[in-house]
Amino acid sequence: MKHIVKLAAFIAATTVLAAPQAMAGCNDSPAAAVDWSECYKERLILKGRDFSGAKFEKAYLSGTTFTGSNLAGANFSGAELIRVSFRETNLEKANFEWAYGSRTNFQKADLKGANFNKAELQRSNFSQANLQGIDMSKGDFFRSVFEEATLADVDLNRANLSRTSFGKAVLKNVDLDRAFLYKADLAGVDLSDTRNLDQGQLDIACGDAATVLPPGLTMPAKWPCED
Repeated sequence: MKHIVKLAAFIAATTVLAAPQAMAGCNDSPAAAVDWSECYKERLILKGRDFSGAKFEKAYLSGTTFTGSNLAGANFSGAELIRVSFRETNLEKANFEWAYGSRTNFQKADLKGANFNKAELQRSNFSQANLQGIDMSKGDFFRSVFEEATLADVDLNRANLSRTSFGKAVLKNVDLDRAFLYKADLAGVDLSDTRNLDQGQLDIACGDAATVLPPGLTMPAKWPCED
């Protein structure tokens, strides 16, 4: 019994000593390389800050505004990003793997080389964003907007792109292997430089006479959105 009591006292003591160290980063001021992993930083105004290399792993950031900030190389893996604004931010090589949220705003953001593998960001806004070289494979982007965005060397393998909008977007060397394109708006979009797009995917999407197809594919007799 004495050994059990001593062990319990030791565990309690080490927990008390470790807790402040584990939570210390949550009280740190906004700065480059700050570690706010697993911290609650919701509904904050953080415009124009330098967060390059910062850590936001599994952080709760819903409602926070990062507009115009430098977030190059930041890690948002597993973070909650509901209605977060990344408008006009530098997110080059940022990591959003397993991040989740809705109505997240990436408008005009520089996302070159970013990782969105398995991210769940429904109804989000990627319009006019630079999406060069990013990995969006297996991600869920239901009803998201990619209008006027630049998608070059993008991996959309097995991504959910149902009811998305790509109006006036530029697609260059984009991998659409097994991407779900149900009622995705491809009207007027040049798809000639995409890869692994098949007829079955195209038949359930929404294009028009101005949609340019890759070699070997044909316009559906009737696009689903014409109903």
